[in-house]
Amino acid sequence: MKINDIPKSMLDMLAFRIDGDEPWEAPSPIEFALRPVSSFTPDLLPEELVGYVTDEAHRMQCPPDFVAVALLVTIGSVIGSGCAIRPKQLDTWTVVPNLWGGFVGRPGMLKTPALKSGTAFLGTLEHEAKLEHDAAIARFLTRKAEREYDLKQLKAANAEAKFNLSVEEIRHRILDITRLDQEDKEPKLRRYRTNDATVEKIGELVADSQRGLIFVRDELVGLLANCDKQGHEGDRSFFLEAWEGQSSFTTDRIGRGNVYVPKLCLSLFGGIQPEKLQQYLYATLAGYGNDGLFQRFQLMVYPDERAEKAYVDEKPDDAAKEKIVKILRALAATDFVTIGAQPGDGGVTPYFRFAEKAQPLFVTWYKRMEAEIEEEETPVVAEHIGKYRKLIPSLALIFHLVALAAGKKYKAPGISKEALQRAIKWHDYLLSHARRIYSLGGDPLQPAVTTLIARIRSGKLVDGFSERDVYKAGWTNLIDAEVVRSACRELEQDQWIRRIPTERGSGRPASSSYLINPLVKAA
Repeated sequence: MKINDIPKSMLDMLAFRIDGDEPWEAPSPIEFALRPVSSFTPDLLPEELVGYVTDEAHRMQCPPDFVAVALLVTIGSVIGSGCAIRPKQLDTWTVVPNLWGGFVGRPGMLKTPALKSGTAFLGTLEHEAKLEHDAAIARFLTRKAEREYDLKQLKAANAEAKFNLSVEEIRHRILDITRLDQEDKEPKLRRYRTNDATVEKIGELVADSQRGLIFVRDELVGLLANCDKQGHEGDRSFFLEAWEGQSSFTTDRIGRGNVYVPKLCLSLFGGIQPEKLQQYLYATLAGYGNDGLFQRFQLMVYPDERAEKAYVDEKPDDAAKEKIVKILRALAATDFVTIGAQPGDGGVTPYFRFAEKAQPLFVTWYKRMEAEIEEEETPVVAEHIGKYRKLIPSLALIFHLVALAAGKKYKAPGISKEALQRAIKWHDYLLSHARRIYSLGGDPLQPAVTTLIARIRSGKLVDGFSERDVYKAGWTNLIDAEVVRSACRELEQDQWIRRIPTERGSGRPASSSYLINPLVKAA
């Protein structure tokens, strides 16, 4: 028998046997190096906030960056559209300090506990708002009952004689009571946050709130993915408007009617895993559907993990926590005009400008930022830096208001140079994190290889799996046949898997199958 007469399927089986008996080498470690980032340092925060952030991060053994950015977005949401900054001395350009942020980290990096730690103070404000609302409702119902009683008495048959009033006087009193009843609106419960709501419901909540609220998502990828679903095309435009924080917004829905929001102001915060973010960023960097939504997450950090973690069992720093509670309580109740803000006429938000000594520093920073945008080679990163036009003034305003709420006095009017200097420190710190985050989307093979490794380790793939088996499974990052083939070749080169060429029947193209290195399965 000639070699040509041997069926190819038998040759494949023979190759399978030979490969199966061939000794395996230890698989080479596959590591994708992350770009370096700046470390969090205490001088990024006002002294009033440092104690709490340091204590929480130490007791949880999580990166302090996580607690810090969650806390800053929380404070910004409490200020919301209640106070603004006009960064230029004469221009009317106005910035509201509602911020978007989050943190990137693998499972187990304590993202959720850190998120809860940074936003925990809202629970205190919500409890106090509920008590105030209950008391206001009781007063409202009492007034309403009194008016109803008065109307009933005035409309009685013998009202003229009973009250010694003419018919005309009784009619005027009835009209006055009716007018008061229409003007006396039922008190609305002040909301500070929501965790899961449609954009229509968020609009209603913001309309009822005094200054806006924060939308907290434990997993941001769900929000980003939902904006891309059919029927949710309007969600993206809603969030883009909400980030600006000053524009009015109107929704018209059957069943809900017309909802008018005078100032659509929304803060947004959550966590996300690197693998889940990679594919989204790859599409953004490629220009598909890039409308600047992700670039608005300016307080987004991806810190290094702690080199060593200790077992910590210590009492919380209650004094540091109470200090922030008092600051937030003051900010929530303050009429900012009474502490130095210039009143906004005609519904304009009260605002601060920079103090005389701070303004030159802002001009210097602004010119530096514009130069960075011009020099940046990655368009998406350039867009991200451009959003710092809002970020840095917002942080300066937040730091200044925190100091005022803590009782600090300034001789000169306006936002202090100290607050602006601290805000500018965030520029380089956050930009290093942004570059690391956007680098995740630079290579589509990286998330594919990472996901393929995870499927092998979990046992989802076994000896003899084919490339077709992988991309037909519909796993994230592994739905494209060419990407799957490239990812398999990458693992093959590093001794994770071994290829067995096979031939499919029924006219299907050849699809390689693979053995898995037993050293991987034993690890």
